[in-house]
Amino acid sequence: MIQYKVGINLSGGQRQRVSLARALYSNADIYLLDDPLSAVDAHVGAHIFKHVIGSKGLLNGKTRILVTHGVSHLHKCDDIIIISQGEIVDHGLYNDLIQRSKILREFVHSVALSEKEQYQHEINDIERRQSISTPPTELVSNPLEITKNDVQQTELQPITVEIEEEKKKLIQKETVQTGSVKLRIFSIYIRACKSSMITLLTIFFCLTTFVTLCTNIWLSKWTDKSTKNDTSSSLSNSRIRDMNIYSALGLTQGFLAFVMHFVLKLAAYIAGRKLHWIILIGVLHSPMSFFDTTPVGRIINRFAKDIDSIDTALPNAFSQALTTLITVVATLIILIYGSWIAIFELIPLTILFAYVQRIYISSSRQLRRLDSVTRSSIYANFGETIHGLSSIRAYRVQQRFIDMSDNFMDRNQSCNFASSVANRWLGVRLEMISNLIILFTAITSVFLRDHLTAGTVGLMITYALQITNSLNLLVRTSSEIETNIVSVERINEYAELNPEAPWEIPAKKPSPHWPTNGSIQINELSMRYRENLQLVLKDVTVNVEDGEKIGIIGRTGSGKTSLCSALFRIIEPTTGTIIIDNIDIRFIGLHDLRSKITIIPQDAVIFAGTVRFNIDPLGNCSDAEIWNVLELVHIKERVILMENGLSYLLAEGGQNMSAGERQLLCLARALLRKSKIFILDEATAAIDMETDRLIQLTIRSALKDATVLTIAHRLHTILDSTKILVLSDGCVQEYDDPIRLATNSNSAFAKLLHDANIRPSDITMVLTSRRSNVSS
Repeated sequence: MIQYKVGINLSGGQRQRVSLARALYSNADIYLLDDPLSAVDAHVGAHIFKHVIGSKGLLNGKTRILVTHGVSHLHKCDDIIIISQGEIVDHGLYNDLIQRSKILREFVHSVALSEKEQYQHEINDIERRQSISTPPTELVSNPLEITKNDVQQTELQPITVEIEEEKKKLIQKETVQTGSVKLRIFSIYIRACKSSMITLLTIFFCLTTFVTLCTNIWLSKWTDKSTKNDTSSSLSNSRIRDMNIYSALGLTQGFLAFVMHFVLKLAAYIAGRKLHWIILIGVLHSPMSFFDTTPVGRIINRFAKDIDSIDTALPNAFSQALTTLITVVATLIILIYGSWIAIFELIPLTILFAYVQRIYISSSRQLRRLDSVTRSSIYANFGETIHGLSSIRAYRVQQRFIDMSDNFMDRNQSCNFASSVANRWLGVRLEMISNLIILFTAITSVFLRDHLTAGTVGLMITYALQITNSLNLLVRTSSEIETNIVSVERINEYAELNPEAPWEIPAKKPSPHWPTNGSIQINELSMRYRENLQLVLKDVTVNVEDGEKIGIIGRTGSGKTSLCSALFRIIEPTTGTIIIDNIDIRFIGLHDLRSKITIIPQDAVIFAGTVRFNIDPLGNCSDAEIWNVLELVHIKERVILMENGLSYLLAEGGQNMSAGERQLLCLARALLRKSKIFILDEATAAIDMETDRLIQLTIRSALKDATVLTIAHRLHTILDSTKILVLSDGCVQEYDDPIRLATNSNSAFAKLLHDANIRPSDITMVLTSRRSNVSS
């Protein structure tokens, strides 16, 4: 059974724990664990290894293959396989390999532990585990219980808090409007079409209708003339003249109809572009809380189906509606022109027609809304299935996801079936009304035969026979307009989302060289992700001087990443202030702030494109500068071996690179920006220990004048930091020099060092080694 690091809306450590729990639940015989402890802190990592992966854990008796860059748990493994350059170079027990394998010794050395000290730590750890060992029966009955009360309180309480907090982060249900579409929605679409286009459309509609009436009335008059037995030579000339007039009216009608439809299509094109732009701006400027509560399938649905309805379905519905409306208006006028008695026949039929139309449009409109909402589930499920396809196949649950997709499709198609039934219901009633119009027209023609000419009667009967299709099309197209205008309603919903703060505030725009120093003052900062959630940061007060290197540690969910989000104003603070170089970041534009701070996220972001584009998206740097940063992050040789070098095409998400290589590219992209403030959020979690050590040296040398905030679960990554910030449950637990914290046996940092087998003397050794390397 394969266990990968996948998941959404969770921190890195939470995703890995959920993925590991899923693997345990499958109860397989063989487990392939792809570094599941890389994103959890030392406490949680030791706890998971002891109670899950270790010899007395839940997987006792199963075959476990653990792929890892860490060395803290190697001595607890039954066999170690060392791989280098794609080949197995050695394998055996830890005590044997530590003597003969240079690669393993370099790994151990990378965490600044000598062989003698490491062996002593192993003995101490074995003795400690033996002294607190739990019988296997107790592990089965309560596998997550920890015998030490202090560890139990510090580990299980945050997990409980996280679970309770996650209950509040449920995806909010998609809203479905009811009732008729508001006139405001129609006005939004009309304004998007531009008033000048609507004016032209109205003028050409009236002209087309007028010319259509003139054409048909002239035909009726011409027919009456031909029934007279006039053989004079003037009759021949009259027929030629009448034919020319009829031809001119026909050509004029065709030209005006063409211009009318051209103006309509042009107005729809303008409206489509404008509505697409406003929804794009609305989504791009939305705060992160919107993306936390909105599945990506809903967003794709608005940009796909709803935009398609506005671009194609709605213009076609308007075009067909105008054409049909011209025919219906012409028919009614001709019927009244033939006999004013038709008014009394048409009034009750018009009332009946309006009643049938009202019932049909109400049902059709709501079915269209349900169709749009149920389609979002299809998009979301499809995207999640593609994203987790490897896990779905590994756990052999393909049929479950197929059934889930079928259920979503069935629910969506049930709306289409109901819509077809409503259309058939409408068709029967409209045919009845049309037949009544034909009947009344025929009766009127018979009773008024002495007052009507043959041409007029023929014209009335001809148009009465056409009214069936015309009325049917009119109702369907008007219904199609109202059902498709729902797409404008849904797009406007996203266009009116509460946006983030302005990107630029001209009156408060900082200097182009800001920040010049990189000092950060955080004063009593409190923050929550949404109004109905608990505080994730509580009265955090931290002072960071120019050029300091701050290591930020804490349990999963303690607020480390939330603190970085506050620096970028991805989440606005509830109370408190953040001041960077004497400027309160609340009062400047988001672009002015975010463009001056560089972050290397935990999950590497790689775009489909060349290596050059991914490192320098804006094209501001030369190839020499790009090669320089690639060398600094120790990936230059790998890029040289790629086909076309910097022009090598990367797949979407960097799928044709390893996780570590993707992270190194993100690091190179960050170094190229040369900011004064850098934030590293588990930037080297997917990189082996030796490369991590070299990169840390690079960061210290290349960013020696910059302020660096490093979030890490690998404690050796932050041992040489200026200060250590320990967060717990959103509060500052400790903030001091690492040596001072390490020598205090009661500090949380000292306990984390103890769990990671790191002593205060090791910190001094690392500080001396790295600072000497940086100076050299």
